Amino acid sequence: MSKNNCKILTNYEDIAIHTIFHVLILIIVLTAFFFIIVDSLEKKALSNQVINGINNGIKNIKIDKNKNVYDKLLKLELLYKGPNAVNTAYNNMLFIVCISTIVSIFMVFVTLIITLKISSGKCVNVFDIIIENMLLFICIGIVEYLFFIRIGVKYVPVKPSYMSELINNTLNN
Repeated sequence: MSKNNCKILTNYEDIAIHTIFHVLILIIVLTAFFFIIVDSLEKKALSNQVINGINNGIKNIKIDKNKNVYDKLLKLELLYKGPNAVNTAYNNMLFIVCISTIVSIFMVFVTLIITLKISSGKCVNVFDIIIENMLLFICIGIVEYLFFIRIGVKYVPVKPSYMSELINNTLNN
């Protein structure tokens, strides 16, 4: 069927196609951003917080030559040694869910285009949809980047002394 023989999409059809594609791009970008950038930043930030907390907390700890305190230190060492198997399995499953969601939404998008073309003789200009959404996401990405660089990075979620207080309280009780 040539372009001249294509019927024009209704507003609802056009909105549905744009929305599905927009959601697809959003999920792809957020999934990639999270698993590539945020994951490593979070691990690094948590590691630095724990190391600083331990270093600052040890200064204030009154360690008795008590087997009980030594056992607590050994338990802490074992607890934080290496990645937690349960967390790793959970995170791997989360990644699989994200990929499955992306594939499912992509399949809905392709099915909708094929259905409109075969059953209604309507042609969807996928190139225009891709260009419009990419431009939109570039603009949104720039705004989000500037927001996180100017505001998000400077936000302090917990007071820096929290970790040392926690370690000190745990070991002295």
